[in-house]
Amino acid sequence: MTSQGQSLNSTLDDNCQVNFRGTLLTIDSYLGDQDVERLKFLCRDSIASKNLEKCGSALDIFDYLMAEERLSEEDPFFLAELLYIIKQKVLLRHLRYTKEQVEHWLPGRRKVSPFRNLLYELSEDISSENLKSMIFLLRESIPKVQMTSLSFLAYLEKQDKIAEDNLTLLEDLCKKIVPNLMRKIDKYKREKASQVVASSVAKETESLHQGEKELFSRSDINQLLGALPACQGEEIQPSVSIEADAVNPEHVPPSLQDSVPVEADFLLGLATVPGYVSFRHVEEGSWYIQSLYNHLKDLVPRQEDILSILTAVNDDVSRQADKRGKKKQMPQPAFTLRKKVVFPVPQGELLL
Repeated sequence: MTSQGQSLNSTLDDNCQVNFRGTLLTIDSYLGDQDVERLKFLCRDSIASKNLEKCGSALDIFDYLMAEERLSEEDPFFLAELLYIIKQKVLLRHLRYTKEQVEHWLPGRRKVSPFRNLLYELSEDISSENLKSMIFLLRESIPKVQMTSLSFLAYLEKQDKIAEDNLTLLEDLCKKIVPNLMRKIDKYKREKASQVVASSVAKETESLHQGEKELFSRSDINQLLGALPACQGEEIQPSVSIEADAVNPEHVPPSLQDSVPVEADFLLGLATVPGYVSFRHVEEGSWYIQSLYNHLKDLVPRQEDILSILTAVNDDVSRQADKRGKKKQMPQPAFTLRKKVVFPVPQGELLL
C-alpha cells in the first residue's frame, strides 16, 4: 500500500472516531445526574472503582469504557444495553438500534451481570421511606451521609455485606421492609441455580468424554445448594381433619393419618406467570378466560381432568399473539391437589 493510501485510511479512521465521539457527546447531552449515577452503578464490574469515583459525567464513563475496549464504533452494544436498562430507550436511535433489536440480542450479548441487574431493579423499587427504614436498621454500620438507594446498595457491596452468592442481609432487609421485592430475589436465585446446574452438566459431559467417572464434585454440589433458596418458611403446616359423610357421635380426635395440611386441595389458574401482564381483547375479552371457557366446554364432556385441561389452555394461550405478533402470554396453574379432579357431566353430553 502506498503512503498516500495509508494516509487516506488514517484520515477515514480519524473521521469515524470523531463522528462516534460526536454521537457519544449527543447522548451525554440528554443524560442527567441521576442517569450518570445509574450508569456508574451498572459499570461497577467493567470499570475499576478508583476510576469510577473520578467520573463526573457520562462522557467520563464512555472514555473508560472505550479504554477498556468495551465500547467502540464497531460494537456499541454495551452502551445500548445500559441505555435500555436505565430506560433511555429513545437514545438508542443514536446508536442505530431499536428497542426491539436490543431486546432480541440481550440474552446472548448481555454484559451487565445478573447480580448487577438484580441490585439495579431492587433500587428502582426502594422508595425514599423504604431506604430510611433500611438505613435505620443498619445505622451502626452505615455512615451518616446522604444516600440514594443505589449508593446504599453500592456501599453494602463495597463492604462485602452483600455479593452475588451472599444475599442474606439483603433478604432480611426486604422481608422486613419491602416484602414484595423478595419475588425478584427468588427469581434471581432460581436462575442462578439453573445456571449452576447447566454448568455442572456441561462439565460432567466433558469429563465423561475424557473418561472420568465422577458425576458431580463436592464443590459443585455445595455451589448448587448455596444457589438454591432455603425452605419456603419456618412455620410447620397445621393440619385439618378429613370430613366424613356422617357425624361421629364419639367425637374422637382424628389421627394424623386422617388429616391433611390446611393448604391441601387448592387450585389456582393464573392467567400469566408472576411479573407479567395478562392481555384482554377489547371485544372478545381476556385471552386466558376465552381459552379456558372453550377448553372446559370441549374437554369436560370427554372426562378430561382439570390439570390436563389447564395444560391445553397453557398451550393455546402461549401460541396466541397480538396483530403485530409481538405480545405473548404464558399462563401458570398453581395447585396442591392430591388427586385428579374430573367434573361431572350431565347425561347425554358425555363424549367418548
